[in-house]
Amino acid sequence: MDITTKSAPTWSTLCTCRCDSNGNGKQISINGEARVYSWHIVFAKRENIELGTQVRVLDGATGAVVAVGEVIKSGSCNMLPYSEIFL
Repeated sequence: MDITTKSAPTWSTLCTCRCDSNGNGKQISINGEARVYSWHIVFAKRENIELGTQVRVLDGATGAVVAVGEVIKSGSCNMLPYSEIFL
């Protein structure tokens, strides 16, 4: 998974991840507003990525872009060593 921010406009690699497409149109609630997300990404690192950060996921074997988008929800677990984001 690569990320870019406004302060660092080049892509930098963060870690490996699992990327799931939201083909069935599930919604999440963000501050009481229902939002449909395109990608749910889980990664083995405790890091809270800022909302609005641009993220892209690359296929580990081919290097092809699997997903790209802006973070609309971010969270990390306090007991398990992983975090998740929604694009």
